[in-house]
Amino acid sequence: MSCDTVLQDLLYLFLVLGAVAIVFLLRRRGNKFSRTLFYTDAIGLGMFTIGGIEGSFEHGVNLGFSILMGVMSATFGGLIADIISNRVPALLKRGELYATVCAIGGIVYVVLYKFNLDRNLNIFICVVLVVALRILSKRNRLFLPEI
Repeated sequence: MSCDTVLQDLLYLFLVLGAVAIVFLLRRRGNKFSRTLFYTDAIGLGMFTIGGIEGSFEHGVNLGFSILMGVMSATFGGLIADIISNRVPALLKRGELYATVCAIGGIVYVVLYKFNLDRNLNIFICVVLVVALRILSKRNRLFLPEI
């Protein structure tokens, strides 16, 4: 899917607006809803990491910058969503493994890409890795060391 398609097709805009409306209406549901948001955010991190990397590949960006684009693509949406929800963004919390798990997943994706692994399998491995690392880091209270 190209950027032009996303910007021209109103379906994508309505999907985003629908998601915003659902979050707005269910925001008072408490713990269950915030847990659901956490898991969907973790899945989104994995998917958008791949989306950023793949988009970079399509435009001939080198592998290192492709990983950076994957991390930025994945984390920016969560940053905006947290700001809109009036929460401290996970990206900005001290020691939080948020962008780091995207970088790890992106590096694994690029390494497997260089080994010519099947693209769909590579995507699956990367997304599962990012999601698993994000969930495990939160459950086990794993943080980056302070400098």
